[in-house]
Amino acid sequence: MKNVKTLILLSLVAGLAAPVLAETVKAKNFEVIDATVFTPVLMEGYTLVLYDSYGDGWNGGKLDVFVNGSQVYDDITMPNGYTITYPMNLELGDVVESIYTAGAWSYENSYAYYDPNGGLLASAPNASMTFTVAGATDPCDGFVVTPLTLPVVDLTGTTVGGTNWYGSTAPDEIFSFVATGCNDLVISLCGSSYDTYLYLFDGEVSCAQGALVGNLLMSNDDYCGLQSEIHWTTLPGNTYTVAVGGYSSYSGSYILNIYCADVVDANEQPAAFALAQNVPNPFNPTTTISFSMDETSFASLKVFDLAGRTVASLVNGMVERGQHSVTLDASSLTSGVYFYALEANGQVETRKMVLMK
Repeated sequence: MKNVKTLILLSLVAGLAAPVLAETVKAKNFEVIDATVFTPVLMEGYTLVLYDSYGDGWNGGKLDVFVNGSQVYDDITMPNGYTITYPMNLELGDVVESIYTAGAWSYENSYAYYDPNGGLLASAPNASMTFTVAGATDPCDGFVVTPLTLPVVDLTGTTVGGTNWYGSTAPDEIFSFVATGCNDLVISLCGSSYDTYLYLFDGEVSCAQGALVGNLLMSNDDYCGLQSEIHWTTLPGNTYTVAVGGYSSYSGSYILNIYCADVVDANEQPAAFALAQNVPNPFNPTTTISFSMDETSFASLKVFDLAGRTVASLVNGMVERGQHSVTLDASSLTSGVYFYALEANGQVETRKMVLMK
């Protein structure tokens, strides 16, 4: 059976004529991934994007594309990776015919057409289709994040079939929770016959062009056994997001459990330098910022506006090893985007937050 062990960074470059392949990166506990995952495809003009939900390409699958009866692509495919993009020269009213030839693991394959603004024109999971270029739809319609309180015991649900996050109208099931200190947070997903998939993100996520944008920590399948559990060490006060997606072209039911198997001892905090996402975010006018220190040292925690000016100094002095939290009162600040940075011993962590009055 297939089992993803690496994290996926879909780094899609704007304006390239050549196809853009996916890249994989790794992460470890308390390390914020600087780039986003499931990044939206942004290119000049119309585009055709091929997707593979496992990340090993189309395995012999191919696509022929015709526009108004004239062939523009012959046997295009994806040798490997999660996504590949092809430019399209289209106009309103054009008739586009896509002829799909299945290879191995064809249920992992899907493809979608987008307009220059990232609007979804049409998509299909491992099948042929014909459509007329007309008004596009917002692929993020229906995007909802449901807050949870830990522990989560036997939460049931059903994922949508089709192409899901790969060219569909919206992601499937998205949940968020604020963590307490936990040395071993356990997230288990039990689905029906490998048809659902589990993702854990650090902080909040958003939706762009039908895809999740956020810092992916780990992912796993729904085998219903120990090998399919996600284990993570959490920061108290930090927000985490759990996403359950239909695996490729399948839909299916699932049971989700999230609990702490080993609570952090207040006297034995994780030795890590880390800055958590503020909670709540967006906020008005107060929010809590949590952070941890890997050793006792001088530290500063400051808030900056978009011009780089310091608008608040929350910490400026000696701070003990362990985990801490402070409250920002932004009553005197105007609505907008701000950054906050933790600095100690030559280490710097920065996060973004939104004040919405």
